[in-house]
Amino acid sequence: MKRSGRVCSARIAVLGAACLSLLGLPPTALAQDEKPAEFVPGPLVDYGQRLYDLTIRDQDPTAPNGYDAMVRIGAILDELDRDFAERYGGPEKRPEDWPEEVGFPIDFDALTRSDTPEESKRITREYMARIEASGIPAELRGLRGCRLFVRPKATGALIDVIRDEVGRGRKLVRFLKAHSADAAARGDWHAIIEDVVDVRAIASALGREPVLISHFVAIAMDTLAAQVIRDSMVVSEPDQKSLIELEDKAGRELPYLSITRAIEGEHLWYLDISQRVHDANGRFAPAELERLVETKGQTPFPQAALALMPDRAASDAMAALVYARLREVAQLPRRNRPRTPDGRVELGILRPQTYVVVGAALANVDNVCDAPDRHAVQLNSALLIIAVERCRLARGRYPEKLDELVPEFLPGVPEDPYFEKGFVYKRGDDPSVKGSYTLYSVGDDGEDNGGLRAEHEHDALVPAGKGTDFVFMPPQKIGHTDR
Repeated sequence: MKRSGRVCSARIAVLGAACLSLLGLPPTALAQDEKPAEFVPGPLVDYGQRLYDLTIRDQDPTAPNGYDAMVRIGAILDELDRDFAERYGGPEKRPEDWPEEVGFPIDFDALTRSDTPEESKRITREYMARIEASGIPAELRGLRGCRLFVRPKATGALIDVIRDEVGRGRKLVRFLKAHSADAAARGDWHAIIEDVVDVRAIASALGREPVLISHFVAIAMDTLAAQVIRDSMVVSEPDQKSLIELEDKAGRELPYLSITRAIEGEHLWYLDISQRVHDANGRFAPAELERLVETKGQTPFPQAALALMPDRAASDAMAALVYARLREVAQLPRRNRPRTPDGRVELGILRPQTYVVVGAALANVDNVCDAPDRHAVQLNSALLIIAVERCRLARGRYPEKLDELVPEFLPGVPEDPYFEKGFVYKRGDDPSVKGSYTLYSVGDDGEDNGGLRAEHEHDALVPAGKGTDFVFMPPQKIGHTDR
């Protein structure tokens, strides 16, 4: 988390300097030795209260709160991290010959890598055992019943709200992924199902917070649950009872707050930053933005960039247009959305020499609009994989077409949000052999490329992956095609 904060701050500083030059300010305006003029802020609006009100809108504030469970989990993880840092040293003590891509000393993902040093695997497995022996498993089971994710109201700058639970949630999900891989190797489907349920519980909790970063992380966690299902299916042979239970757990829709409410919450973050970096006369104060970025390190990039407008009135008015447009576009069906960020937010309304940084800030527009599609395509593929395996176990062979799964194994064939014709399914030469089929989505370009897989599979879901498909089953070599 600290490294990502430094990277974020560096990006803001570079773009900030570029923007200041366009605004006629010296490149050193964000960091200068001379004493700046005294900053006199205007009256501050309590956006912490507004964010809190947005979080509990239409919800029962007396319901079990997932934030409380994450705080308790965080305390246990912090204690474990301190203990292991004292015993084994942190990343700064990495041996010179240690592979750069392998974490030290704890790296859950590295357990499956062939070049991971055995000492790292041993330490990581020890860490996993400590988690299992701690109070975290019980807290995760409790998290399954939570119906809210509400932090105490922020009393100062919203940027002071340190979202430690997001980082801790990521660590827990990586742990559960590694744990499920071990369970799959043992053929322990009960443990695999429990891990999937826990991953989805963490995703569900964070998905109830009206801030885009929490929304994106929640979706990423839930798609990882789908990956756990696919990976486990390749390694281990499930039984019919386990598949039925897994289908029930994976098929439940998580009650996230809507993406439009997350955008609304993000707008509040922007407004809070804006009021703190403009003086009482509405003049932009670069030193105040630098202070926020330097001391907190977690400024949401789009908001900080939008704050680099020449005055507060112009900044806030343009932000209102941008966020309103984002909410509008996010609700459109995929086929009706403009295909580029410029088209989605209609940058023609901006004066390029004044609002150039807004264009840079809109790099996240694709994430805002397309994240639900990327989420749906992975979960729907997992449901299909479960169904075709149930069919093989029941009938001794895979179906010739996906329609044959209805209604015995599925109430209906899940849709592919990227292709009106649905997922591409091809049965193999011997339909009785486990894994003898291909399943893929055509991906962002909307074209069936015969199962040609991108070098990095998720590239198929973005414009850069044009000419490739998102292949779910079976695992394929780069460049292989079923044509």
